[in-house]
Amino acid sequence: MFGCAAFAAALITLRPGGSIAIASAATPAPSPTTAPTPYMPLEQIPNGNWDVIEQSFNGILYSRMTLKEVGESVTGVWFFDSKTTYNLEGQRQGAHLTLQIKSTTPEAPVVGKMEADIDGIADMVGLITIGPIEVAFQGAQH
Repeated sequence: MFGCAAFAAALITLRPGGSIAIASAATPAPSPTTAPTPYMPLEQIPNGNWDVIEQSFNGILYSRMTLKEVGESVTGVWFFDSKTTYNLEGQRQGAHLTLQIKSTTPEAPVVGKMEADIDGIADMVGLITIGPIEVAFQGAQH
């Protein structure tokens, strides 16, 4: 109650001539315009760090990868878990990304592939194939 009275007293001030002045109401700010949908050119999207979410028959698995695009060639590293890392090599053609998954050993053999479609807001969705196993995944750049 005291807070309301103090607030009201702050709004009303006494002028030197004895008249009472009331503080004017705040002018409302104009409404903001609709924020544009974020968009990145496709050639910029693969570059950077990605969170990978795999939707396998065992449940949801989380990992991360880093990618770098030069021209249409894309390379990177997939940190599958704390003990397993894969090298990635491939290309981007338009919005489609195809990567070979390779062991990190010398003479790195190809162990699988990652295919995904990317969009203009730094997301990707696709399939990871290792041997006969295909796992759906999605990726978000951060």
